[in-house]
Amino acid sequence: MRPPNIMDAVEMENIVRALFPQHPIRPEMRFDNSNDCPPFTHEELEIAFLSLKNRKAPGPDGIPSEILKIVFQCSPSLLLRMYNVCLEYGVFPARWKCARLVLIKKKTGEPDDPCLEYGVFPARWKCARLVLIKKKTGEPDDPSSYRPLCMLDTAGKILEKLLKARLRTAVETAGDLSPRQYGFRKGRSTIDALQEVCAAVSRAESYNHFSRRMVLLVTLDVKNAFNSAKWKDFMDALMYNFRVPTYLLKMMDSYLKDRCLSYETMSGERNMTVTSGAAQGSILGPDLWNILYDNLLRIQMPEEVTVVGYADDIAVLISVRDIDAAQLKLNQAMRKIESWMQRHGLSLELNQAMRKIESWMQRHGLSLALHKTEIVILTKRSRWRYIRLR
Repeated sequence: MRPPNIMDAVEMENIVRALFPQHPIRPEMRFDNSNDCPPFTHEELEIAFLSLKNRKAPGPDGIPSEILKIVFQCSPSLLLRMYNVCLEYGVFPARWKCARLVLIKKKTGEPDDPCLEYGVFPARWKCARLVLIKKKTGEPDDPSSYRPLCMLDTAGKILEKLLKARLRTAVETAGDLSPRQYGFRKGRSTIDALQEVCAAVSRAESYNHFSRRMVLLVTLDVKNAFNSAKWKDFMDALMYNFRVPTYLLKMMDSYLKDRCLSYETMSGERNMTVTSGAAQGSILGPDLWNILYDNLLRIQMPEEVTVVGYADDIAVLISVRDIDAAQLKLNQAMRKIESWMQRHGLSLELNQAMRKIESWMQRHGLSLALHKTEIVILTKRSRWRYIRLR
């Protein structure tokens, strides 16, 4: 499938390299030989195939999910043995780590259970086809105007589904994710996140006239979050925060290396090595992001400050008696959040209005002094106050 509106090779490369920043290659990890590697079962494989949707664009191999479902019906033992070989050797096959990229403009059972036992994620399944989705807003040459979609081989996605179920069980056993993360979680939605915000406002209004509080809500967005996260940080979170079994660590280590992208240009197909991020379009990406982000949601914040997460979006809720206290607590919270972001190679994104202002400034040789930026509070009271972000 050739994506529409194929770009010039140089223009496409500039956008892709901005969306997929390069990080230093992770050092090779060593794991002790472990016998705690239960092979995938026929039931696990059947659940993975039942959750596989039809009429989805295939990855670089061109094999649609409908064909793989027929293979599973005819010879489930063949597929089960293949995935258990990956598990046994702790390897995610390299071919399954290559994605085909399309840019889309954004709108506003066997006795020998040999992939799991060896901890291998095949290289073929780490190659993705890239599609860039164009947003309704933004300039055509601005990388942030596109949403990248990575199309991976369906056979590799089945292995990801098998690993996802095991990974979620391990995370739940270790105490589960923060209850304040509402993104990418079954039974949770934006409605639940909004209800937590509304509940905080209701509590503030429940005080009497003399002790009534105000609620300050600050929403934050991480710049190019999913593609910028370091693979080492994913592995550290798995090892130290959730202490997942060794065989799963081996599989995730294999999954998070030797990944690649292919994309179409006017000069033909181009390839790029990926060294960071949780691929949008993958099965494991959302879970890996939540596992990394969990540490941020558990940071000890000042009293009466709550951080609510929905995927990479953050809402900071502050309930206080007066503006001075709000400014103090907001700046304390922001310092903690920005410090965490810097340690993990991430940065906060300006909202759309601020981006337009900053773009105008740059075109005219000017720049914003963010440390002098103020939040003005407009009320019916005769006095008005402001909060300064320091």
